[in-house]
Amino acid sequence: MSRTTLTEGQTEKIAELGALVRELRAIRGWSVQALAERADVSPQTIYKIEGGDMVRPGVTTLSKVASVFDATAADLLDEVGL
Repeated sequence: MSRTTLTEGQTEKIAELGALVRELRAIRGWSVQALAERADVSPQTIYKIEGGDMVRPGVTTLSKVASVFDATAADLLDEVGL
């Protein structure tokens, strides 16, 4: 699905999700590489999520990332209103 199929509001929420992940990572003092290793995803995936470039992170991917923050994918989505 391309970014153009999202509404402006949805695009903003995806960007907020990325900012939340970046903030949680920064609080822990982790590099992108460190988060990627802990979540068992590629650093490129983390860059895409944090940059708001991943239109719809898969549930599995988001769950892996959330779990390293002792959260669920639903927790992260709720935090940004998705």
